[in-house]
Amino acid sequence: MRWNVTPNYLLRFTLSRLLVLMIGLGLALPAAAQRFSNPLSAVKPALQRKLIKEEYAEALPELNRLLQTDSLNPNYLYLRAECRMFFKEHEAALLDYNKAERFAPNDGLLLASRGAAYMQLRRFPEALTDLNQAATTHPRQPLVFLCRGVCRLYTNDLPGALLDLNKAVEFGPNEDEVWTYRCIVQMVAGRYTEAKFSSAEQIRRHPKDPYGYANRALLQLIANNTTQAKQDAEQALKLKPADEQLQLISAFVAEKSGKQAQAQQRYDELAAKATSKGWLYLERGDLHMQTGNIAGATADWQRAADLGNTEAAERISAGFQAPLAK
Repeated sequence: MRWNVTPNYLLRFTLSRLLVLMIGLGLALPAAAQRFSNPLSAVKPALQRKLIKEEYAEALPELNRLLQTDSLNPNYLYLRAECRMFFKEHEAALLDYNKAERFAPNDGLLLASRGAAYMQLRRFPEALTDLNQAATTHPRQPLVFLCRGVCRLYTNDLPGALLDLNKAVEFGPNEDEVWTYRCIVQMVAGRYTEAKFSSAEQIRRHPKDPYGYANRALLQLIANNTTQAKQDAEQALKLKPADEQLQLISAFVAEKSGKQAQAQQRYDELAAKATSKGWLYLERGDLHMQTGNIAGATADWQRAADLGNTEAAERISAGFQAPLAK
């Protein structure tokens, strides 16, 4: 399972998830933010609906027009940054967050969102600084702890990552992503019994979410239950057949189940579609790490790094060690 937090998978600090959740929890914004209140309330209902439905292609031009007449409005800047995050325009989003932050210094909502942008840009120290402050401001916000936990995973702070993911589950048990990523961190840490509980609980709570089955497939591989692993991988792919992460897991399970030709065909198909150098080796290295094979992980990460993949080089420099099964 890919560790990276992407707009298409896990932690999209988008309006439909973070902002609406914060409003629902009644988290007040600082009084010092004189012009920055609930960003959604600053725009007309028609635009609100587009943002909540994640219709960002239509919302972005409208926000650009609003900013032409009110270029320093922090609400508009924040909303445009969220749209830009969805389109992976992370540098541009960061510029908007920084401008908005001038009018709402130390605001938890802004800091959490900017922390997510820093993560996408691989600027982990700055991400942690923002997320630490956001966690102080909003100590029961599950998505803040989720994001910080994944950030700590990247930097090989597994104890800190586990603490954060446990808090994310405690404060947001109905969020499917918190179970997915707690399971991933538990697997990387070698806490397989705990990971089994997380995957089982995710499947129980979210039976139509493919990632619970995907994580369970990897756990079945660890236990040498290849038949069950194949069934879980197939179920995950059935729920979301176009997902390249799930296609990769299916190929990985096939390889570990002795279906070398089938696995290689799927790997070749994925490599042909990859848009970044070394993507396949980076992703497969992560799967090796989750299933306790540090040698396989390091070898694949090195192949990706040799192809110019900077994420893989970061994995190697983080110094992950073989987990101790617990």
